[in-house]
Amino acid sequence: MIVTDNSLCNIDFSPAVTEQNVHEYIISLFESGIDLVEIDFRTYKFFKEINTSKRFIMRVDTPSDLMYAHMKEFYYVAIPYSMLPLAEKLTNSKYLVEIDGDKYNNDQLLKMCREISEKEFVGAVRIAKNFDADTEELSDFIDRYYDEFTMPLDICPLNSHLTGLDAAYKAFSKGVNTITMGFGASCFYTPYELFVMYFPENFRIHPQITLIPYLLICAARYNLVSDEFNKGLDNIVNVLDNYKRPVANADSAYIDGQRLKRAAGRKDENYDVFSSAQNNFFNESDLDLDYSGCKKLSEVLDSSDLILYNRFFDDKGFKN
Repeated sequence: MIVTDNSLCNIDFSPAVTEQNVHEYIISLFESGIDLVEIDFRTYKFFKEINTSKRFIMRVDTPSDLMYAHMKEFYYVAIPYSMLPLAEKLTNSKYLVEIDGDKYNNDQLLKMCREISEKEFVGAVRIAKNFDADTEELSDFIDRYYDEFTMPLDICPLNSHLTGLDAAYKAFSKGVNTITMGFGASCFYTPYELFVMYFPENFRIHPQITLIPYLLICAARYNLVSDEFNKGLDNIVNVLDNYKRPVANADSAYIDGQRLKRAAGRKDENYDVFSSAQNNFFNESDLDLDYSGCKKLSEVLDSSDLILYNRFFDDKGFKN
């Protein structure tokens, strides 16, 4: 499975941002487990001679953006479904066609996919939608899609209804080709960092908890790219702080009469997915972080942010 990050399409760039800041942020995304980075015309100006063919998607929102898409070779050029007729006239790119799924049911989406599949220049289809929390709608769509089509499928679970993580987890378990999320996404898209931290046992792209220091590196470098509130850092720290608290939730249990440890998690279907995921994540036997990542984090953060680093890491890794 491929994971795409679209944070650079939605970020408000700082007036002081430099080309190096953007490049280092992108590197930290790759180090944290991201496979493809999606950019828009604003990000494009920071690229110059960078080869974009293997790890970058160029997002096109208006016809004028197409000129950027044809200046370089990209893994995909992402276009909205409404621009399909225009893209058909400029077929020297491999397109990822995005459908705003909130407007359509599964039958209507599949009908649109049939139209897209007839275009030889289309490389993949993306469905961006607020899926129901029970994810049955998404599961049904994925099954029916792969029964009929061979084009790669990208699921971009929106999070306006706070169901993004549930949908991302379902898409992952169903084996879709690609999931698109955004580091530090505030409300519209699903936060990539929470996908990693809440579902590590199912995140087979990289070793589980070793990604945490690299996520913090992303958060540190985000501060150099944007002046807006760092939601990614806020999400990461909240999860780590939950672990550090002596009492986490109602199903914690005493160990040796003193120490509290999260229980393994109940199996009933109605059990809160976040509570269950946290139980799995904070299994003490998994707390073996990559020290090289921790060391790199300490080099990236400035002296004020080292207070954050020292709250969670020492020379042995993650503090128990």
